[in-house]
Amino acid sequence: YELLEEAHSRFLALRVGKRILVERPEWTKAQRDGSIEALLVARREGGAVLFAVQGGSLSEGIDYEGNVLSAVIVVGLPLGPPNVEVEALKEYYCRKFGFEKGYDYAYVFPAVNKVLQAAGRPIRSERDRAAIILLEGRLLEPRYARCLPPDFDPRPSREPAPEVRAFLEAS
Repeated sequence: YELLEEAHSRFLALRVGKRILVERPEWTKAQRDGSIEALLVARREGGAVLFAVQGGSLSEGIDYEGNVLSAVIVVGLPLGPPNVEVEALKEYYCRKFGFEKGYDYAYVFPAVNKVLQAAGRPIRSERDRAAIILLEGRLLEPRYARCLPPDFDPRPSREPAPEVRAFLEAS
């Protein structure tokens, strides 16, 4: 949530004339559902910006139907902390498959899965279109890129804003 707060404060400085919704870790189910309803209302009234964390209540397990999200920006690669549980899992897979696989199963696969969960939120049917912006260069590295689905083809861009704007205007 620390990175979310930083992104939120930087976004506020841009003074974009949109309603802003920010996920909070203490939200109840009712508050989460209320934020989704607020998004639907805002979509009809010119749109909103939603800030949520990967692995949080708004990035996994929720269907944003009706193309309510027109873009998603995924910031970072949520590698788990090296705690006792994750390290035990890594050690198990290291013994079973070797060091490379142990690290993959403990850290890489869960992190890439969270990125894909967050990136997939706006696409709930074959009719939905959304810009997916990944602010994480490591996803282009072979160790992480090989975990992406074959039809998921991220392209590097030094200036994504004009590309996203063109995509959204064409939608």
